[in-house]
Amino acid sequence: MAYAIVQQKDGINNAGTSVSTGNFASSPTTGNLIYVVASCDSAGGTFNTPTDTLGNTYTLIGSAIESGTSAAIYQWYAKNITGGGANSVTATTTGTSTVIGIAACEISGLDAATPLDVHAEQGGPGGSGANAMTSGTATNTKQPSVIIGFQRDIQGPVEAAGTSPIAFTALTAIWNNISGSGETRGLFEHARLTTTGSVEATFQDTGFDRYLVCMAVFAEGSGGGGSATYQPMIYQRKTLYFI
Repeated sequence: MAYAIVQQKDGINNAGTSVSTGNFASSPTTGNLIYVVASCDSAGGTFNTPTDTLGNTYTLIGSAIESGTSAAIYQWYAKNITGGGANSVTATTTGTSTVIGIAACEISGLDAATPLDVHAEQGGPGGSGANAMTSGTATNTKQPSVIIGFQRDIQGPVEAAGTSPIAFTALTAIWNNISGSGETRGLFEHARLTTTGSVEATFQDTGFDRYLVCMAVFAEGSGGGGSATYQPMIYQRKTLYFI
């Protein structure tokens, strides 16, 4: 089953230690995956594991700090989720953080048992130009799969999804007015992978901005509950029964 981005939701808090996405537009579907990123403007504000209304369990993928500003980004996922009701994802920080943001995507069609393949995350001053902001590279081992990237632009508005070495599709830009900027400074992008090798998430930027970028690769599977290997076993048993 090919993956699909079902929906995204985000929230910001420009002065506090807790931030929530608010309820998704529709109830998430049982068996899907929720991918979450969160960012704070001070590395002194370390994020705790997110929680959601439906009691799903989130696993930390990785994190990174932009050394010039001490801003940080974290990414997590919840696999084979419990759905069927209104759901909001909340993250809190331990320590001081003046600005925090959270964003979540619901993704269908992924392996429900062991979806995460590889990841990368980094921050830095971005050279201006095409595909100037990058997550850093990792070597994926599972295919087909989805690579999903996220950019937090610290000094200017997000611009566009990357085009090389992978042609990404962008979702709607988010985190409007984070840090009181009056700009949208968060952007998800995604692409389907059908081969293995070195991969990275890249983003376009025409100005010299400091940034944080993370990416994760998730294997496709049956989705909607059950692993990719479990569903064929059910089919075979039914076939033998009727024979």
